[in-house]
Amino acid sequence: ESSRSTILVQLQVEDKPELWYQPGDHLGIFPANNQDLVEGLLARVEDPPPTDDAVAVETLEAGTEGVKRLWVPCRRLPPCTLRQALTFFLDITTPPCPQLLQLLATLAEDPAEREKLLRLSQDSLRYEEWKWFRSPTMLEVLEEFPSVHLPASLLLTQLPLLQARYYSIS
Repeated sequence: ESSRSTILVQLQVEDKPELWYQPGDHLGIFPANNQDLVEGLLARVEDPPPTDDAVAVETLEAGTEGVKRLWVPCRRLPPCTLRQALTFFLDITTPPCPQLLQLLATLAEDPAEREKLLRLSQDSLRYEEWKWFRSPTMLEVLEEFPSVHLPASLLLTQLPLLQARYYSIS
């Protein structure tokens, strides 16, 4: 007996000739994050861009042979508002990895919080226990460590991307 569940989804494609499928094909569903989590994170960002302004992440690359350094668009995210990035593109529900906790430690003003974040980021047993028993979202981590000042750039560049869920069609 399989541990997989079966979901019946019926697609109405009769009037959409560009959409067709056969048994054995796969369908990708792109999730969206919970709006309460998104709003909570937006409230914690210390330098949010204007609400309706699209932001484009760029990286500074050093030129070669006398060419000046260049800002190069990052292909990780399309230009979008911070709200759109947090809603549709970035994973804000998976517990942060140790490397992200280490970055957060550098942004914590409270020495005790900084030390706890560093211990979590460096002690794999302690991290795994914390992750297993708490399974915190990014917002819950920020609530646990309120002295962390969170720049928008950290969210846009360090959070993992949301992954599509794939289902087979039968």
